[in-house]
Formats: sequence, structure tokens, C-alpha cells
Amino acid sequence: MRDLLVDIRSLRWFVLAVIAVAIAANPVLTGLSSAHARDIEAQVYLEQVIGSGDNSLAANVETQQPDAEQRIAFSSDSFRGHRGNSKVLFSTFSNGLSDPSDAVHFLPGIGETAPFNAKGDPEFGFDGSLLPLLSVNVCDGAIIGCPNLATMDAGSSGASRLKIAGNKEPQYSTNWQPEKGNTLTQVRVEVGIGGMLIAEQDVTLSSNSSALPIRFQVENHPVIRVRSMHEQGYSATEIAQVLMDEFGLSAQEAAQFLHDDLRSTPDFELVALTSSGKVRGLAAPLAAHTVPFTSSEIGLALNIVYSTAAQATAQILKTVGFLSVAVGQALLDVFSLAAQASATILKAIGFIATEVMLALKDVFAQAAQAAALILKTIGFLVTGIMEGLKVVFSLAAQAAAAIAKAVGFIASAVMEGLKVVFSLAAQAAAAIAKAIGFLATAIMDGLRVVFSLVAQAAAAIAKAIGFLATAVMEGLKLAFGLLAEAAAAIAKVIGYAVAAIMEGLKLAFGLLAEAAAAIAKAIGFAVLAVMEGLKLAFGLLAEAAAAIAKAIGFAVLAVMEGLKIVFGLLAEAAATILKAIGFAVLAVMEGLKVVFGLLAEAAAAIAKAIGFAVTAVIEGLKVVFGLLAEAAATILKAIGFAVAAVLDGLKIVFGLAAQAAAAIVKAIGYAAAAIASALATVFSIAADAVAIIFDAIGYTAQVIADILTNVFNWALDAIVEFMNGVLGIAEDILEGILEAVGWAADLISDFFDCFFGLFC
Repeated sequence: MRDLLVDIRSLRWFVLAVIAVAIAANPVLTGLSSAHARDIEAQVYLEQVIGSGDNSLAANVETQQPDAEQRIAFSSDSFRGHRGNSKVLFSTFSNGLSDPSDAVHFLPGIGETAPFNAKGDPEFGFDGSLLPLLSVNVCDGAIIGCPNLATMDAGSSGASRLKIAGNKEPQYSTNWQPEKGNTLTQVRVEVGIGGMLIAEQDVTLSSNSSALPIRFQVENHPVIRVRSMHEQGYSATEIAQVLMDEFGLSAQEAAQFLHDDLRSTPDFELVALTSSGKVRGLAAPLAAHTVPFTSSEIGLALNIVYSTAAQATAQILKTVGFLSVAVGQALLDVFSLAAQASATILKAIGFIATEVMLALKDVFAQAAQAAALILKTIGFLVTGIMEGLKVVFSLAAQAAAAIAKAVGFIASAVMEGLKVVFSLAAQAAAAIAKAIGFLATAIMDGLRVVFSLVAQAAAAIAKAIGFLATAVMEGLKLAFGLLAEAAAAIAKVIGYAVAAIMEGLKLAFGLLAEAAAAIAKAIGFAVLAVMEGLKLAFGLLAEAAAAIAKAIGFAVLAVMEGLKIVFGLLAEAAATILKAIGFAVLAVMEGLKVVFGLLAEAAAAIAKAIGFAVTAVIEGLKVVFGLLAEAAATILKAIGFAVAAVLDGLKIVFGLAAQAAAAIVKAIGYAAAAIASALATVFSIAADAVAIIFDAIGYTAQVIADILTNVFNWALDAIVEFMNGVLGIAEDILEGILEAVGWAADLISDFFDCFFGLFC
């Protein structure tokens, strides 16, 4: 079994070495705490032991609980990491006490031909309180890793049990009994306490020696005293009191010893329980106190034992090796200081902004912005704060700048931080300043102050990072003192469109639409650009923009073109606006013809639709399109004018008499009844005159009879008398016509019998 355990331990150290190499090579793993590393080590060892096939041992590992009196180091594996040149270098204090190995004295052993490294009587007195905690290992020093051969402690049985012997010269005593057939000539003896190696000695074995007596004395020593008391569960305060009373240590010296305990023994969590010299199980960690003292525990000890105030305590904790987070934790736990008060002390004792911010984050759970505000309040500069945001909170430039702005730094200060901390050039810094909400004026002022740029260069950057012309022109006005026209000129040079410039003239300089349009025209923009600016910058609708364009001197065709191109208006909408702003029908129809390329009928339809009278429309057809009367009338009918309107137009525009006009409207297809009624109205003629005109232009007797009956509501006798007497329609024909237009046959027969003298 011993050989198996030796093999297991050797394998364990090999596996741990591989893990250590892997951790060192992996940036992610290097972040593991020493406690995590020890947990890994203990787990690996535990798995090896369980995997060895010793089921009883494995069962004991899972079920046995540690007893306070059995808390001793398992083997040299617990403290071997500090042998020889790897031994921990302890601080040397004013009293000269430092390395605990100076306090251990190996004495000549019984049967030894050569004494151990005898050093004489202990200088500071024998420390007999260590027996429950001491562990003596014997290992094979000839093999790398020094495989363990035996472990002796106060719980061992027989001659191997570690005890205190001697009255005049008290000493710790134990005996190692080599196994039968042992051929070793040299072993190494190690003395440890609570997982820390405090002394070691190579021993040459005599060939006739059946046992190796091991005798040693341990002086009173602060390192050992701290380790033993800590292992027994004493608090940092209790230990500090002993360090002051027994060793006369100062507050800082006591703090240093308390700080170094266990931190110098990275294997301290790997411990074992023994009974009758046999391993019963592992526990890692063994108990709550088997961890290094925290900064809060040491801080409390300093406060209670040495009456140190908050800042003095913090200064000592920093001096002995605690970082800002640990010091801040002590200020919170011991003195109940809030975040800002603690940060003030941390700054006062020399921690830089990044370190203070880390403490605010980890100890006081301050978010990035809250931490930045505290740092600003206690006097850190923006560059230090932004450096902290970068390092502690891993914030990129924009996030850090946003917080700097939120806690009250102005644009130029933030841009200074972006320049110094994040090494950003002018445009990159300006882009971030914009992204976090600074206005163009502030940013352009920052470009002027921090990066020494002139107006046009600053404006170009402001444009490049996405500011609109209005913001840039306001910056030119406020940061560089430019007037409207000069600002507009720069805006044009750096590439802003006319609409953007006109908006800048409106918002940055307070100009009204017409004044802005005048400036736009003055700096060389054409009518379409000006109307575009009026539309976009001033929100003008087409009619208002057209009115301004007309007012500043643009011709009707140009205005109509602007309505078409800038406002996307179709012909009718454009014509409506031209009519509304005072252009006559001929101008409107000319524009429809030239700008929109419309033919006569389409132009006339639009003219009608937008409210021009029929006489105006027919005049446009005559003047603009050169149409004759019938062609014009045809278009008027096609676009929906009633016959009366057409007759009126023919009468007024073309000067036609009733019969000529009637002939045209008949030729283009208006209904006879409509023509009859319209002729009577437009030309103010009676029904019989209309009937005569109808007869003259070729309407049939039946059509004439129909209009007399249904349009003019003549009586039967009047119709018969006119048709027979004036138009000469014979009786037999007339009777059929009247019946065809709706008169009753019996009524016609009776009337004709009477009318033509047959009977009455």
C-alpha cells in the first residue's frame, strides 16, 4: 500500500505540473485564483486515491469529518513547494525576525554518528504549544519530488508518535522506523506546521541503524505563532494582540505577518486526517479558518489592537500588499465607510484613479457611471477617470466618453480624454462626441480648442461625422463668429445641398423663406434648387414656393418646371397653382403645352378642371393651339362641357350666329333636345325660331316635332299648325310623326277630324 501511495503521489505531482503549465500558457486560466488552483490539486489527488482501488479509503474520504484536534498536514506534499531555493522570502522587520527556519533547531539523534545541524539553545525560548499541529515527514530525497516515506505527528502510534521530551532541554521527538529491507542511505526530514514547511534536513542513514530518531526544537517566532494560532482558529485580532504583547511588533509589522500567513503556502488546503498513523480521508478546505486572513480581518485587528483610524489602517493594508479592492473592503467592513468616503481615503493614500475605480466596482457595487461621478467629485481629472473606465469596466472609447459627459464633463474635456486615453484623432473624437449627444457647436469648439482647427476644417469634420448643415452653420456662427452669407458659403464649399443650406439659414440665422431664397440665388443656386430649398427647408407647399419663385423674378415656364420637377406635380396640379398665383389662362395653357408637352384636348381638359370658364378655354384652344371653331367645339364636348357652354363659346370667341353654332354642335354630336334648349337660352330665341333652325340644319320633321312636344311643351294644335302651315308637312305624314313622338292615336285622330273639317 505504501508503494501504491508513493506512486499515486508521484503521479499527482506530475498531473499538477501539467496543469500548471497549461494554466501558465492559457491567458484565460491564468485568471484562476490560488484557491481554485488548490481545489483542482485536491480534486486531482482525491481522484487518484479513489482510482487506486482502495475502496475503504475512498469511502472514508467521503464520510469522515475532520476533528479540530486532527487538523495536521497530510504529508510533505502539503508544504514541499517551498524547499531550498523556492523557500518563501519573508519580510525582515525592525526586530530582525523574518524566516521561520531560523527558529527550528535539529538536535543530535540517538544512535547518530553525525549530529543534525545543531544550533544550540533557542534564542527566544522553546515553543511547546505546537504539538497538535506539527508534522514530520520523511521522504526519499534521492528522487525528484521526494516521494514520501512516512509521516509522524501527535496522532501517530508507538515510537512514531510525535511528543515533547526532555525536561532541562525540552524538544520535539519522534522516531522513523524504515521498512524491512530498506536500502536507503539518505533521506530528507521535513518539519511542517499547518501546511507550511518551516525546516528541512538531509540525513545520511547508517547501515546498522534500525530507526532514525528525530529531535528538534522550535523557538517562539511570529511567523510560526501566526500559523499555529491561525490553524487553531484564533482570529486576526487575537493573533495581533499576541504579536504586540509577546513580540513587540508594530501595527505594520503585525499586519505584514497576518497578511503573509497562508499566502506563502499555496498547498495549505490539502490536509488529511490521521488515526493510528493511517490515512482516513482528505478535506479541502478543512475548515473555514484555513484560508488567508482577509484585509477586513486584519484591518479590524489593527483598529482594535493598535487603535488605528480608517486612513491609517488603509495605508498599512496598502503597504503590506493589499490592493485597492481589499483595502476598500476593509474600509467598508471595519469602518462602515460609504463608497465616496472610502474612495477619498484610497486616493489620499496613493491609489490612482483606475485602482480606486476598481474598488468602487468590486467592493461597493458601483456601476461605471456612479464610480466615475465619485472620482470626479473627489478630484480626479477626466483623463484618469476615462482611463479607469477603460481598464476597470473594459469600456470602449464611446462608452467611456458617454459616462464622462453624464457626470458633467464638457465636450472639450471629453474630447481631450478621447485624445489622450484612447489616442483618437480629431474626426474620431468628434464622431464619438456626437454619438454621445454633444451638439455641433460644442464639438466644433472642441475641435478648435483641443485640435486647433480653423472654421472650414472644423465644419468639414462636423459634416463628415453626420451633422446637418443647420448644426454646422450654427457652429460656424457661435464657435467661429461667422455671418449668414459667409456661413452659407462655407456650407456650400464643403458640399451641402441648397436645401440644407437654406435650412441652416432659417434655423441658425433666423431667416424667413424669401430672404433665404434670395441668399441661395445670390450664391449661385438655380430656380429648381431654390424651390427645392423652399420645399425642404421651410416646408413650403408647392403654391407658396411658386409664389416666392415668382416674387424673386422667375418666369412662368420656369415656375411650372419647378412645380413639375421639385414638387413632382402633374400637369393639372401645376396649372392649378399657376392659376392661383395669378397667371392667366393663356399662360397656363402655354405652360401645359411647353412644360408638360400636352396636346390641345388635354390642356383644355385641365383648364376646365381647374376652373377656367368655357370662353377662356376655347380662347386658349384658339390662341395657344390655333384651332378653328368646330375643332375647338369638338374638344370642348370631349372634355365634358355642356352644349350651352359650347354654344356660348362659339358665340363669344368665334362670333358665330345661332344657326352656324347650332350646325357645329349638331355636327359634333350633341343631342337635338339639348341643342334646342341651349339655342333658346344662349341666343334668346323662341321655340319656333329654334324649329326653323333645326329644319335649316337638316333635322327631320319628327325631331322637330319631338322638341316642340318634349322640350318646349307645345300643345297638339300648335304643333300641327306649325308643322303643317310653316314646314308644310302633309296630314297623313304628320299623323304618323305625332304618334311617333308620343301623342295618343285616338287623340290625334279626333283632333285631325276636327282640325281638317271632317267633324268636330
